[in-house]
Amino acid sequence: MQAVDGRRIDQFCREEILEPLGMRDTAFEPDRSMGDRLAGVKIRGEDGRFADFAISPPPNPEVYGMGHALYATAGDYLRFLRMVLNHGALDGHRLHSENGVATMLSNHIGALQVPALKTAAPPISADVDLLPGTRKTHGIAFMRFEDGAPGMRGPGSQGWAGVLNTHYWIDPVRDIAAVLMTQSPPFGEPRFLATYEAFGRATYR
Repeated sequence: MQAVDGRRIDQFCREEILEPLGMRDTAFEPDRSMGDRLAGVKIRGEDGRFADFAISPPPNPEVYGMGHALYATAGDYLRFLRMVLNHGALDGHRLHSENGVATMLSNHIGALQVPALKTAAPPISADVDLLPGTRKTHGIAFMRFEDGAPGMRGPGSQGWAGVLNTHYWIDPVRDIAAVLMTQSPPFGEPRFLATYEAFGRATYR
């Protein structure tokens, strides 16, 4: 990115994405006002009680790992999703062309399908199959749910998630974007997935 544009990825994202979208609570390094509001990470022990769990990206790295570099709020992330849902623009600011967003959201792996995800680290992630029984492919940015789910998403909806069970989806057919965030691993554990499904069904009701 820096070799092409001349700016570090954090500067580029701030100037080209975060500021135009009004994502004022999103940053690569939390400032003092954000630090005071950071949610702690909790993990459930065998006795069912939650305990503190230390996990965070290293501060000020030489290179930001783009899968886990941002601090944000659910409201800020929803602004990003609304931009995608609105074909690349939000509140008068255009970030992408409509054709660019259509390309981003299209299937880029052809007949291949995303299988159920098998864990290599059970304390961090369970085995996960989001919307089991539906065909899943992948675009440039998101996993695509090719089939509609009765009472829930339309066909071609998109989504992904973070390891602490921060989930989102975009449904272009039904014009819905949704975010559900927690701060607790393991990713995709059954109790959380039950909450995720209930949240999805309530959204469409």
